[in-house]
Amino acid sequence: MNRYVDKQVPRKNLVYLVEDDLDLANAMHMLFQTEGLSIQHFADGESFLNEIAEHPMITPEEPAVCVLLDIRLGHMSGLEVFEKLRKNHPHFKHPVIFLTGHADLQVAVDVMRQGACDFVTKPFDSDTLLEKVQQGLALSNKTMDTEVTKQQLNLLLDKLTHKEMTVMQYVIEGLPNREIAEILGNSVRTVEIHRANVFDKMEVKSAVELARLLERYGYEH
Repeated sequence: MNRYVDKQVPRKNLVYLVEDDLDLANAMHMLFQTEGLSIQHFADGESFLNEIAEHPMITPEEPAVCVLLDIRLGHMSGLEVFEKLRKNHPHFKHPVIFLTGHADLQVAVDVMRQGACDFVTKPFDSDTLLEKVQQGLALSNKTMDTEVTKQQLNLLLDKLTHKEMTVMQYVIEGLPNREIAEILGNSVRTVEIHRANVFDKMEVKSAVELARLLERYGYEH
């Protein structure tokens, strides 16, 4: 089996807290520390978005991230921050959990339809908050495993020559070597060589394994 499939990358966990209430932020900081979770606090949306802009790509070395975003910030509201995050930083695929007051419940429900992960109402229960954050971090880990594998898969695809790429497309469609040879105007032996090179470079042993790998990680031909 290809060594990238189902590969789990051990990584650290990090909570981004975007909250302008410093007393609440300090209390949450202490809560997460007792659970062994690292937390990075941002007192406004601008500083948070600046931090995200400095990390344009997901890499295996980066931590799993869960964002806690206050819906009622000062200069830029949490809703505006979320909109800018989705619009300007599509690479940021980590879950966002909104911190809301009871008056903002409908807004929180609406924003979940736009891609937010969850919401927690203030005053929040510590156990509930921790549970939601742990669920967010688990989701982030899963998303990052998929994204990293896609990147690694693209590195393998980049090794293929143009002719090997063409042969690969016919292989995953289930065409036999003789039919591929007729389409391309090559000998069957030439197609066999290209096919073997594709399997070797893509680190698979069969056409079925290759097709499953490409389908699983969204390859479009």
